[in-house]
Amino acid sequence: MFGHVPAQSAMTHVAMNYRKRLVELLAHGGASAYFCGHEHLYWDELIELVPGQPKVRQVIVGTPGAAYTWPLRADLMKRYCNGRQGVTPYGEVRFGIDPVTRKQLDGVVFVEVITASPSFRLVPWTLDQDGRALHFDLAARTRWLQTKLNGALALHLEVTGVMDPPTVAAVRTFQAQQQLAVDGIPGPLTRAQLRRVAGA
Repeated sequence: MFGHVPAQSAMTHVAMNYRKRLVELLAHGGASAYFCGHEHLYWDELIELVPGQPKVRQVIVGTPGAAYTWPLRADLMKRYCNGRQGVTPYGEVRFGIDPVTRKQLDGVVFVEVITASPSFRLVPWTLDQDGRALHFDLAARTRWLQTKLNGALALHLEVTGVMDPPTVAAVRTFQAQQQLAVDGIPGPLTRAQLRRVAGA
């Protein structure tokens, strides 16, 4: 099912009267998933609508173009985030987050839904500074990076999704070859040059 306001907020609280009515609709409709927005962040979790009944997957899909974002609830930050990284409770999507403001670092988020009846999988995306789609999930983003570095530098990096020392070294090598600032950080300029050299 699709709606606007979440049944369970990831940034604040939901009015109980609204939640009760929405829960009744979701339960009556036999929903297995509820896609919603309203909160300008990305969150994916299983929520309990009715005690003893199957949980419903709720996906807060982010925002494709709003000028502002919202902080993650403090209790969720404490439970699912460590330093500048967090992970969604369902789907285990890794994301960057500011530990002070509790805001996800990628403010633009939109979700691709890939269906294979009766199930589906999600791919959350953000936009890079050059306007290209970029994985919101840091692990998927790093796998993309490792694959592109392998192509650009004729390497055999293991595609792990982890920014390990060999990957950082490969980023530095690529930056030096392309006359970019050599810092080992795959920022927007490095990613844009990788696209030019190794293809989108």
